[in-house]
Amino acid sequence: MLAEVIVPIKKHGLDHNFTYRMPENADETILPGSIAEVPFKNSKRTGWITQIRPEGISERARLKRMSEILWKAHATDQPLISLARKVHDYYSCLWAEVLNSAFPIPLLAPGAGREDELLGVADYPSAYKFLESKKAPKQRDLLSFIIESGGSMNISEMKESGFSNSIIDGLRERSLLCPVEEGEKAVQPRLTYIAPEQAQKIPEKLLEAIIENRAEAFTWRYTQESYNDQFYRALFMDVLNRGKGGIILFPEKQAVDVKAGYYREKLGDRLLVWDPALPRKERFKIREELNAHPDRVVMGTRSAVMLPLSDPGIIIVHREEDPLYKQQNSPRYHARQVAVMRASLEKFPVILSGPALSLESYYWTVKGKYSPLGIPSGEPCNISVIRWTGGKEKKIFSPALVKKIEETVGRGESVLLFHNRKGYSYSALCEACGYMPVCPGCNAPYKFHLDPPGLFCYRCGREAEAPEVCPECGSYKFLYPGVGSQRVAKEANELFPGVPVFRHDGGGMRDPGFDKPVIAVGTQAVLSEIEWSRIGLCAVPAARVHTGLEDFRASEKALQVLFRIKSYMPPSSEMFLQVFNTREAAWMSLKKDDPSIFYREELAAREQVSYPPFSHLVNLVIRIPGKNCDDEAYNIWRSLSRLEKGKSWKTVGYFPLGTTSGGKRFLFTLSGDVVQEITSFLRNYIKKTDGRNGLFYKIDVDPVRFA
Repeated sequence: MLAEVIVPIKKHGLDHNFTYRMPENADETILPGSIAEVPFKNSKRTGWITQIRPEGISERARLKRMSEILWKAHATDQPLISLARKVHDYYSCLWAEVLNSAFPIPLLAPGAGREDELLGVADYPSAYKFLESKKAPKQRDLLSFIIESGGSMNISEMKESGFSNSIIDGLRERSLLCPVEEGEKAVQPRLTYIAPEQAQKIPEKLLEAIIENRAEAFTWRYTQESYNDQFYRALFMDVLNRGKGGIILFPEKQAVDVKAGYYREKLGDRLLVWDPALPRKERFKIREELNAHPDRVVMGTRSAVMLPLSDPGIIIVHREEDPLYKQQNSPRYHARQVAVMRASLEKFPVILSGPALSLESYYWTVKGKYSPLGIPSGEPCNISVIRWTGGKEKKIFSPALVKKIEETVGRGESVLLFHNRKGYSYSALCEACGYMPVCPGCNAPYKFHLDPPGLFCYRCGREAEAPEVCPECGSYKFLYPGVGSQRVAKEANELFPGVPVFRHDGGGMRDPGFDKPVIAVGTQAVLSEIEWSRIGLCAVPAARVHTGLEDFRASEKALQVLFRIKSYMPPSSEMFLQVFNTREAAWMSLKKDDPSIFYREELAAREQVSYPPFSHLVNLVIRIPGKNCDDEAYNIWRSLSRLEKGKSWKTVGYFPLGTTSGGKRFLFTLSGDVVQEITSFLRNYIKKTDGRNGLFYKIDVDPVRFA
């Protein structure tokens, strides 16, 4: 017998199967998805078996025999092979990358897979201090490359870029790199507001899809977060009683930690919690239990979408609009789309839920491709929207907001001031000549922080001292335009001296508890940490939806965050928004609890320029070395523009992302109706130039970030 094997080599030119003869002691229990050790060139590599077929007479003599089988796949793993193929074709991932998501080598084959380990910067201040030194130039080059690539990278990507094991290990010994899972800071979540138990009837059309094993996508826009927990818990009980299993996805780990105990009250030991940071043995145990028992429910983040299920009954993507479902490292898949793909392959329903669905899910629901679930979901909180421009003194707090805060604190309730911008201001600006400090790595304006004082780049983590004197004109006068959470907290302290003010922005001060009324100032980092049952007022001092032109999704994302906050608020509480124009569709949507008011207007605007969901976007990031990288980028753009003639896609444009070690990174955006046509072209284009003159490529299909 012969086996087609994918070897984890991250070059587009080698992204195909290699044929090997099976081991002499191989039996019929070996299935696709199994992990094997094979001879490759002058070494041995670990890879995945994707197909097993009979051996031809002409092939017997010239093919190598694989060394051994390290792990045998199960029959329940077989649908994941088809899913991996579909994800590979749609997102143009390398075969090895997507197979490693479905069948992780480090997990299933102990001792193998070092090349797929993801390393990240352990400490940015120490990293920049090391970069400024004259020590170990090759290590400094690698560290700079990782920072410019987003702060984390697989070992295989480092080696493909010319960095050896000794250079990588040198940075680890200096404690400058660490595994991403170990480097993440755990956050102790607070309990969310849980409403009294309400009876939730499962819709007949959803039950029919489960019983008949019918692939169908359902959407559900809920009003209160606690009501969907009650419905999903009852739904999973019904699925388990039918001998089937399911998966529920959450965008962040904090939400999984909060919800697990509540679901386990009903589901007991049949609920399994998946966390990529669990020890290897525990993750292996979860996968084996899922293969052995059909009646199991898995709760986890986006990577749980590729876990095996013996008899799948349902997949739920909770808060499906959240950008965290889009993986930023290879393979760059979107868990929501993969869940729909998997449901269509294995024939079961999927539910996409959220307080404000993504524009794509809303569009396909209106078009009839997705079916809405009309389930009651509680009463929304009260909404007040006023016009406030700051007056002549540009104050953050209007008299009406000051009065609301005083009334709320007087009732013994706490206040949340939500402002989704960290720091004190957008930047420091010279009043005389207009000079603005810019990050040398990203070419983006620094953000000014008052606590701790300094300039910070949110893209690459670089820090710098705030200038006392303008380096351009010598002026001592600086302006600090824009409002950040630090400034909101500072003015709240001045206005309410008798009330404790605490800041939650992913790096600032946090309150020790809610024993008495407090004012919490926070960005999105606060939403998974705060105890919502104690919040009587959530105020948004400077509510905006149009936050910039570099991301056409900015308005949609901003509104979805506000709807998310609204779903957390108890019905007796109040949201208070200060806006520049009370007639905007976004504020009408919030007041009437109807996102479609805003979405209809947004869809009309996107249709005019043929943006998603009316087309697909594909980003191609190219790292170009050398001094003439701007000319090379222009030539690439000209080449793509010529090749688009007669095709169903077009090149939208390109712009620089920032400097790298000895070069620059550029983003090229392509648009078209059929993703596979764009990705097929890009794969062929890259194969011709991959590795030439140090060019390095990344493909991102349906991106959620553009900067």
